[in-house]
Amino acid sequence: MRSVVDASPDLILVKDSQCRFIMVNDAMASLYGTTKEDMIGKSDSDYINNQEQVDVFDNHVRSILASGKEELVEESVTDVNTGEIRIYLSLKKPITLSSNSDDALLIIAHDVTYLKLQLMDIKARERRYDYAMNAAGEGIWDWDITKGLVTHNQTWCDILGYDDALVHPLDFFANLVHKDEALNMQAQLNKALSGESDYESEHRIRRIDGSYIWAYDRGRVVERDDNGAPLRMVGSFSDVTSRREAEEKLQAVRNKLEKTNAMLEQLVDERTSELVSLNLQLEEMLRKDALTGIANRLAADDFLDRKFEYLKNGGDPFVLMLIDIDHFKRVNDTYGHPIGDRALRHLAKEMSSTLDDNDFLARFGGEEFLLVRSANNREEALEWAENLCYRIASSAVPHKEPIKLTISIGMMFVDNKDLPIHEVFRITDEYLYQAKNDGRNCVRTEAAVI
Repeated sequence: MRSVVDASPDLILVKDSQCRFIMVNDAMASLYGTTKEDMIGKSDSDYINNQEQVDVFDNHVRSILASGKEELVEESVTDVNTGEIRIYLSLKKPITLSSNSDDALLIIAHDVTYLKLQLMDIKARERRYDYAMNAAGEGIWDWDITKGLVTHNQTWCDILGYDDALVHPLDFFANLVHKDEALNMQAQLNKALSGESDYESEHRIRRIDGSYIWAYDRGRVVERDDNGAPLRMVGSFSDVTSRREAEEKLQAVRNKLEKTNAMLEQLVDERTSELVSLNLQLEEMLRKDALTGIANRLAADDFLDRKFEYLKNGGDPFVLMLIDIDHFKRVNDTYGHPIGDRALRHLAKEMSSTLDDNDFLARFGGEEFLLVRSANNREEALEWAENLCYRIASSAVPHKEPIKLTISIGMMFVDNKDLPIHEVFRITDEYLYQAKNDGRNCVRTEAAVI
C-alpha cells in the first residue's frame, strides 16, 4: 500500500489539526526538496519562506476540519527545488485515524499548472483577436437583387485575396461558400428575403488561393417594391477564423480538462478507498502486540472501558485476571532475550488456545498479561484459572533443552457496577502480589474462595 501511494505522481499527504505532517508520499517530499522521514511532525513553514502561502494552507486545514466536509480547491504551491509556483487542484478530506486521535486532513493534489497556462494563453489570444478585429474593420457588401450583382468594399476583397474586383455576380459569390454550409446559408438568406428575419450566417468561404476561412456574414433587406419583393440588401462580412480556431482549441482543452477531472475523481475514489483500508490496517497494527500477535495495552484499555460500561448498564459479571510469568528475568539472563521473546510467544499461544469466543487476552506490559473471561461464579472462575496454571506448567518452551515456566495469577470476580476500574486493578494486583509471595504457580483471589 505504501508503494502504491509513493508511486503516485500526485501529492498525497495527511496533516493533523496543528497543521503538521503525519504522512507524505515521495512526490510531496520531492516538491519540498527533502525526505518523507524529515517532514513528519513538521509543517509547511519549515520549507516555504512565503508566509502568506503557509497561512492559506493552515487556514484550509482548520476550516475544513471545523466543517467536517471535504473540499476541492485550487491552490498555488512553491516548488522548493526551483522556486517555481505550481498550481494544484486539491481534494481535502477530513479523516479519523483512530478512536483516540484527533481528526486529520487527507490531501490529494493534482498538478494542473500546464492546463491553467493553456487556458490563459487561449484567453490572451482571444483578447488580441478582439483588438485586431476592432482596428481592422469589416468587409461591406451591397446586393442589387434585380441585377444579380454584389458590390464589395476593399476590405472584403483583401480578406479573400482579391486585388480590386469590387463587383461580382451573385453566382460567383455562391460558388465560394463551402458545400457543408451552403444549404444552411441559403436557408438563412431566404428568411431575410421573405421578411421573416434579418440574415445571419457563419460559414466557410474559399479565398483566391483555394484555402478556406470562417466568415461571419449578416445583412438586411433595405429596399422592396410595392408588392414587397426585395430589391436591395446590404450587409457586413468579417473573418472569424481565429475565433473559431480558438473556440475549437478551447473546447479541446475543456474536453481534456473534463477527462482529467473524471480521471482525478476516479483516482481520488480509488486512493480514498486505499487509504481507508490502510487506516484499518494501521488501526489493527496499533492494537496488536508486535511480538506475540495478541492485543496490546491500548486495545485492552478500550476493551475494559466497554466491558465496565456494559456492566454498569446491567450486563453480566466477569472475571479479570492479571497474569505474571514467574522468574522471567532468569530466562532472559540465562538464555538471552531472543529465547525470552520465544517464551512470551509460547505462553501467549498456550493461553489463547484455552479461550472462548467472548474471552479477551492482552499483553499488558513486559511479562504481564491481562485476561478477561465470562464466568457464572467465583468457584468456576477459580477452577478455570488453576487449570490454566497447570496447563502452562505442563508445557515447555521449544529449545534444545525445553524450558519449563510457571505463571502466577491475581483474579477478581467483577460484579459491582459501582466499583471503578482503577480500584478493580488495585485489588487484582494485590492478589497477584499475594500469589507471588505464596510461592508462585498459583491463583489468589478473594479470601472466602481460597
